[in-house]
Amino acid sequence: MFHIHLTADDLYECFRDHSQKATRSTLSVMKRWFVLFALLHLALSSCPNPGYDLVRDGECRGLEDETTVSFNKARLFLPDLYSKGAAIEAVETCANARATPVIIHNEEHQSYWRSQAAATKNFFLILGLVCNTTTKRYTWADGSQVDFKPSEGYAKDLEGDCSPLYSWYLQSNGVWGIKGGFATGNPALVSIYCTTQLTPPVRSADGCDAFGDDGEDGVCYFVSKFASHNVQAAQSGCMMAGGNLASVHNAQENAFIRRMAVNQRANYGVFIGGSAGKDGNFSWVDGSPMDYENYKPGKFNLSFTYFLLYIGFPKAGAGDCLSLDTSAASGQWSNVDCLSGLPAACMRDQRPVTQPTCVSEGYKENTIIASPGFPFDASTPCDFLLTVDQGRKVQVNILQIEANSCCDHLVLYDGAEGGNVIANLTGGEIHGETFATRQSNVMKVSWQPNGGVNVMGFT
Repeated sequence: MFHIHLTADDLYECFRDHSQKATRSTLSVMKRWFVLFALLHLALSSCPNPGYDLVRDGECRGLEDETTVSFNKARLFLPDLYSKGAAIEAVETCANARATPVIIHNEEHQSYWRSQAAATKNFFLILGLVCNTTTKRYTWADGSQVDFKPSEGYAKDLEGDCSPLYSWYLQSNGVWGIKGGFATGNPALVSIYCTTQLTPPVRSADGCDAFGDDGEDGVCYFVSKFASHNVQAAQSGCMMAGGNLASVHNAQENAFIRRMAVNQRANYGVFIGGSAGKDGNFSWVDGSPMDYENYKPGKFNLSFTYFLLYIGFPKAGAGDCLSLDTSAASGQWSNVDCLSGLPAACMRDQRPVTQPTCVSEGYKENTIIASPGFPFDASTPCDFLLTVDQGRKVQVNILQIEANSCCDHLVLYDGAEGGNVIANLTGGEIHGETFATRQSNVMKVSWQPNGGVNVMGFT
């Protein structure tokens, strides 16, 4: 199984999203793999801003606002009638979205934003060029220098002293124009586009990354901030994080999970990975032996008028799933209804830092498949061959992908070689979709990065 490494914020968003999702039924006809295409920075979108597209080198670009503004920066005598100016409006709007306005440093930027300008209502968009009053030269809003000038043409003001009273705009024909000053004029409808930059996670030295390390057993732990709607959603969240609901094998592990839960303010219990079989006996979902137990014991309750015996756990009829009580230091277990809403306690093995390696075959049903190096390095191509018995079909469930739409693609083929393309996927908006072969008992899942810059790939 490929495992997933995420930042802590990514994991919190992951569990919040899964707590809001309906349970998916398991299909009995097709073998199934989960292909979780790069979670990150989002509940279900790689880009942190809704509606933005993941385009190139981990840069998200999108329309933030359409608003009516004046191209004049200020009106000294009638301030109530005039806006602050289109350029400043763009800078402030993007800053409020934790983004930057349109900045152009190369031909790819120019070509992309020109196409976006052509799609606006007035066939132009605002550029993030501002006046540096110290140097008296135009610079980009992020402080970078103007190192590119469009071959389509630009106003010559770009090469002279700047004025804070003017705003720059990109027309659909690629020309950079300038407008403003103190002249009167009607306000115009402008399109304000912004960009944000994804930052891939960085590996931690202990091999646990966003998980916690108890320092003894080579296992990493994580407790979600958000309650899952049911145990299946909790387990799905753990699988997305590269692990399972936690199995507990000694008192130290039990105490460590309970302490992590308290730190996350999960004060009313967490799901752990115990599940009852048809015989009523509990086992761990990760297949490890049930070699330690910490159930709440039964107890007597005496009073002047009555005597009661409380039966301990696991208690018949209480539920087929296990929770760990976090309200007391003992961290004792109860069997609970699997539809209970509780945070998830997850665990996975520590993993040493290794070079990305493509492993093409040997995957079983319900395996999480990841691009080599996920989520730290998406640059290694790989073809995965998913095979089932003759007469059956292969199905993959895509939970997320993070790929630059300009360059990186995940292609699904119906068959090992020369099969029809089932889907050609890229960007960061694809999630929760299922694809299956129609003719073959083999699906080739082909990760084809062209650099894989500043993105995590897929898993």
